[in-house]
Amino acid sequence: MATGVLDRTAFDPALKTNYSPLRMYNLAMKGKPFLTAASKHTNLGWAWQKIFIQHGNPQGVTAVFKAAQDGASTVLTKAWNLTPVSLYGISTIDGMTIATASKDKDAFISAVTAQVDGTLDAVGQRLAKFLYSNGGGALGRISSGQGTATVTLTNRYDIVNFQPDMKLRVASTDGTSGSLRTGTVTVKSVNRKTGTVTIIDAETFWTTQIAAAAANDFIFAANGTEAGDFGHNGAGLKSWLLDAAASSTTFFGVDRSSDNRLYGQYYDGSAETVADAFKHGLFENMLENDRQDLKLFTHPAQSRDLVDLMGQKVQYVQNPGRLPGVGPDGAVGFETIRIVTPMGQVDVASDRYCDSNIGWGLYMEGVEVWSAGPFPRVLGEGPGEDGLFIQRQATTDRYEVRTGGYWNFAIQTPGRHVRILLPTPA
Repeated sequence: MATGVLDRTAFDPALKTNYSPLRMYNLAMKGKPFLTAASKHTNLGWAWQKIFIQHGNPQGVTAVFKAAQDGASTVLTKAWNLTPVSLYGISTIDGMTIATASKDKDAFISAVTAQVDGTLDAVGQRLAKFLYSNGGGALGRISSGQGTATVTLTNRYDIVNFQPDMKLRVASTDGTSGSLRTGTVTVKSVNRKTGTVTIIDAETFWTTQIAAAAANDFIFAANGTEAGDFGHNGAGLKSWLLDAAASSTTFFGVDRSSDNRLYGQYYDGSAETVADAFKHGLFENMLENDRQDLKLFTHPAQSRDLVDLMGQKVQYVQNPGRLPGVGPDGAVGFETIRIVTPMGQVDVASDRYCDSNIGWGLYMEGVEVWSAGPFPRVLGEGPGEDGLFIQRQATTDRYEVRTGGYWNFAIQTPGRHVRILLPTPA
């Protein structure tokens, strides 16, 4: 190395110091209430993580001794075998930027930091969406316009999941079954007011690139022949807390059909006001739950309507986030609205990554993001890895920083939580 010239090797230690695990968590979790509130565990095993649940007590209980003996049974238990899935975020920096900044430490770190900060935030955004999802990976759905350059989303609030330069593919299914249609589009622009996604001029129309694209198709982040997010995601809230009785198909090794304590409570409040839907949904939860420290997570459009109904009775509360190894941390907290319900006082959190017509009443103990090591993080920094922060791409004049990790989501006791269908917001 020539005197006075700073290369990748010299900057690796400085960048590693700049990206401590705490800073990476803060970058990924900021502005994402549910991701922030969920407990974090970093010891997920590669094959699986066994999580036990007791969903019933021994039944040898009666007023007659012999009958109690005859009816004696064991405690009812199950064990979720939680398996890891991957989520990656790649930051790239061209060789010229590296070369021209190599004599200026601040310029070099600024060039890298802007890329890595944005990628960690993007990984956090995708994870925040997936935590509410069913594992299929869909980001939205086409309502109309597939025969033009601009499609309108079925739910305009899903536009939060899209931005320019994204590569997208579509499917007739939501990613839990089926396959992707052939072809890829590249996003030119999005309109966050109207919920529309426009592709780049060179691709003409959506159906020019994806001939079979149709109304009601689901949209996925993917590229070329790669499946991307299609079917490759962790089990979110929709997987754990169902809106209908569970089938006998096993879920992480458990047949959930015997008891809705294994797949959660559900209430349809779509024909009610949001306030009444929350009240009645939480009442269903109260019948199963002996704890009262629940939180409600819902879309900001529902919180807006709730505030309108409450008028001057609104009370705001600051909530801490949860970081692995340190517990509650106010540095990455979030604000909630406090309401009075049959469960006592409940805090309502607005989360733009939540479906706009669903509310989730969650007892937060046992609501957990599991990962193999810190997540998200810079890959290469873990035990047994190469230790390189920046890596040269083999076929281009670019460097890359790889972020992400290996994770999944679990709810230890689904029966303590409730999924509430809400009225469709304006």
